Amino acid sequence: MSETAPPSTAALQGHASDAVPLPEPPLRLAEVARNWLPLAASWLVMGLEMPVVSAIMARLADPEIHLAAYGGVVFPIALIVEAPVIMLLAASVALAKDAASSALISSGIGKQKPACTQMYSHSAPSYGGPPGNCRSRHTL
Repeated sequence: MSETAPPSTAALQGHASDAVPLPEPPLRLAEVARNWLPLAASWLVMGLEMPVVSAIMARLADPEIHLAAYGGVVFPIALIVEAPVIMLLAASVALAKDAASSALISSGIGKQKPACTQMYSHSAPSYGGPPGNCRSRHTL
């Protein structure tokens, strides 16, 4: 009796050029919602910022001065500061097609965080300390 050798691993797997990619499973609604809800919530919060803050300021003493300062000075500066975040939100929604592209976007954002933090810390008001020191001399 002759014994036959078991087939090699290469024979079982076939050649790499013969490999057929496996189809991706269809997206489930729960998975879409899990990924979409945080993005939708962030856009909702950014959209509600102006009306909510304006409504609160309208009830303060001298509402005309407060609303003029907020709408003409503070809000445009806030938009400049928020611009990278808004662009990253739009880019991540457009480019994140699968787990690999999402991980690539996340690593790119992680590389940008230190630069943004440095930029924001140097633009923050300094109360008597070195630049970037946001601690006030007065405590509440």
